[in-house]
Amino acid sequence: MSACAQAGRRDMAEKLLLLMQQAGMQPTVQAYTALIHAWVKEGTSASVAAAFAVHRDMCAAGVAPTDVTYSCLLQGCGVVGDVERALGLYQQACSEVWWCWWGGVGVESDTLVWCVGTDNVCVGV
Repeated sequence: MSACAQAGRRDMAEKLLLLMQQAGMQPTVQAYTALIHAWVKEGTSASVAAAFAVHRDMCAAGVAPTDVTYSCLLQGCGVVGDVERALGLYQQACSEVWWCWWGGVGVESDTLVWCVGTDNVCVGV
């Protein structure tokens, strides 16, 4: 699924997730995160909304997001410029672990690193 996401084949990633579920397999956090990444990579408001729908489905299935999942979702917030949602998501992520990582650098829970646009210009908030 990750290869599908990297190749821009969100449709195939979705089919693989569906096949897993139809076979009675519980998709892993990596499978859900790959599909979230594929949706975010499309870069539209609708695709980011779909990524968050996958996140909701994942959580409803009892699969806990990882730091990679949150990173993908935060990237989606950057794509659509949704600062409020990003802040809420960041707080949710930090409530699940006492520290957060961003780009390999640990940041305090009261600090948000926000990457904006396609050139990933990052600023601390």
